Amino acid sequence: MGMNRLKAALAAASVLAATLLLGTAGTASADVPIEDYGKYVTIDGPQGLEVGGDWGVWTLHAKNPNGVADSKDHLVFNAFSSSDEQQLQFQVRTGTGGAWTDPQVQWSQMSSWANDPQYLASIDVTGAALDLAPHADTVYQLRARRLATGTKTEPFETGFSAFLTPQRSPDGQPGAWIAQAGVNVAPLGLTTTLQDLPTAIPADGRARQFTVHMTTANQADWHLGTASFFLWQGQGVGRDQGPSTCDAELDVLDSATGTWHQVGLGVAGVNAYTVDLGWAKGTAYDRTLTARITLGGGFKATGDASIGFGYYPGSGETDYFWEQQPLSTSNVSGAPACAGAHPGATFHATTPTRVLDTRNAIGVATRTPVAHGGTLRLTLPAGKPIPAGATAVVLNVTATQPTASGVLTVYPDGKPRPTASNLNWAPGQTIPNQVVVPLGAGGKLDLYDNSGGTVHLIADVTGYYTGDTFGATFNPVSPARLLDTRAANGVATTTAVPAHGTVHLQVDGRAGLPENDGYPVSGIGGGAVVDAVVLNVTATAPTASGVLTVYPDGDDRPIASSLNWTAGTTIANHVVVPVGADGKVAFYNNSSGTVHLVADISGYYATHPSGAYFHPIAPTRLMDTRTTGAVPAMGTRELDLAAGTAVPANATGTVLNVTVTQPRTGGFVSVYPHGTTLPTASNINWKAGQTIPNLVTTRLIDRKILFFNHSAGTAHFIADAAGYFTS
Repeated sequence: MGMNRLKAALAAASVLAATLLLGTAGTASADVPIEDYGKYVTIDGPQGLEVGGDWGVWTLHAKNPNGVADSKDHLVFNAFSSSDEQQLQFQVRTGTGGAWTDPQVQWSQMSSWANDPQYLASIDVTGAALDLAPHADTVYQLRARRLATGTKTEPFETGFSAFLTPQRSPDGQPGAWIAQAGVNVAPLGLTTTLQDLPTAIPADGRARQFTVHMTTANQADWHLGTASFFLWQGQGVGRDQGPSTCDAELDVLDSATGTWHQVGLGVAGVNAYTVDLGWAKGTAYDRTLTARITLGGGFKATGDASIGFGYYPGSGETDYFWEQQPLSTSNVSGAPACAGAHPGATFHATTPTRVLDTRNAIGVATRTPVAHGGTLRLTLPAGKPIPAGATAVVLNVTATQPTASGVLTVYPDGKPRPTASNLNWAPGQTIPNQVVVPLGAGGKLDLYDNSGGTVHLIADVTGYYTGDTFGATFNPVSPARLLDTRAANGVATTTAVPAHGTVHLQVDGRAGLPENDGYPVSGIGGGAVVDAVVLNVTATAPTASGVLTVYPDGDDRPIASSLNWTAGTTIANHVVVPVGADGKVAFYNNSSGTVHLVADISGYYATHPSGAYFHPIAPTRLMDTRTTGAVPAMGTRELDLAAGTAVPANATGTVLNVTVTQPRTGGFVSVYPHGTTLPTASNINWKAGQTIPNLVTTRLIDRKILFFNHSAGTAHFIADAAGYFTS
């Protein structure tokens, strides 16, 4: 196996280094004194030592089988490794029951190479020459432990050796030694597992996302500068040099920045990604590394191919931190020859799921509202429904019971708080807005209450993005109205939705959407299946306050909200919702009164090879007319995404959080691509003097976006980018 070849090469290098440093047994000259013949030393003890764990004990025997006494040799213990005095601690004692004492340790740095410094720890166990009586077996014990430390030194395998020698050189090495014994002691305490990585991966040019889970048993700081991925194509493929950059690509997600880094291709395969496993002292360490692998059409593998990840401790005798699994592959007709650069993230729709409600201690420990100027750190529960490795999430966030006007900013934990806003409210108001936001390290988000009072927050997950190509891609359509209960559009009558009534809206096959019946498209994989639709949903003319829940038709109705209103208001919200198996979406009116509903579509997510991939970004302000002048009544403002903005030139669409503020009269805004006709669809509805946001997804044609003010008075518009799409 390729892994065994790599280990054998490293083991041979290790043995050669030890031979050059320590000499070879039996190097005594032909005129060795008679009292030295047959003397030997042994060292017995564990072959592993837990980093940050308990002591390990080794027993040293110095034996003199001769009938002649010896009083000139010292019993010397040496430890040679990359671990310095900050990581190894020693104690010795006479026999097996005496008191432990701290010996004098002579430290020497044998190599100062930054990537692999070598140290020698030398101990004169007895402190003086041994008095070895005839036929004596003198016993000493040495114990050692690896300390938890914050240094960058790697916990590398250590060679423990015991010598009988009449002298030591100034650096602690034995001189003309008489007898020697040794044992390799590996660092323990790190468990590595591969998760969600299939053993069969087609060579089809599509990325598969998986995770590497690393857990330690204690507080030790691991800094694994040589941790690496390994991709072995099997015996007889190429020249044992690993795949070419065309054949395979492997990327690792940097959770601190939300960006993907391509891992280099080395002699043994895909490797050379540095992993730093440092963390706060006193906290049990548990870390997940997210990666994705893409095999191009040119990738070949034989029956013994494998893939793995790990940290190689030294000798090659034991895989202490390696985790690998078999890999089989098959070529796919029409697949791209090369793995190529990964295009971006794909979407996974979920049934709306509540992950935060400060009123009911969901996602938080208490029922206390968020304090003014306070930040709520939300850890999304892994797998419920967001899996490890998700790069961004789609939430419907609702503010309720605020005691003062305010603004909410949602952003990745661990990143600087942006100036952008996601939600605006007035005292006592309940208002929602959909948010698309990258995830911080560990799947955490920060929600900042920029107000003079307290506020309760609610968040429902409706989907997430991953860095593989097995989710859904975005397919924009010209804004079109799918539902208007006032005009019998999407329903049979013009009757308002009754209290606690449900509208079952057909979406598949309308407004340019394919039907979920194997609709033929070009490319790999056959047909397109609509996973979710992007809607702007408006409630108007409600006779009582209420909540709207939008969910896949045929599913159980979730405990989640998509839109909140008060009696007599008109309010809209951006909704991304999975499509039911029957091609329909359900709208449930959770109120005691009637309400009219309007739904405009701007695109859909589908397993469609030619769709667009998403790139989430931290909220970034692109436009604020308060600095350039209000938009006049029935007027248009153009947003030019020129070079230098957060949206690149190759973007085919964008996701914006648009806020209307200081409007002179009631009205609504339509946001649409430059170069197209003004649609009848609306994105935000407002009353005079109101500040209100909404998420907007729009395609791009020439990098320009138009905002049309459908009102009799001026209004200000603010636009913050949450991400963009590329083909």
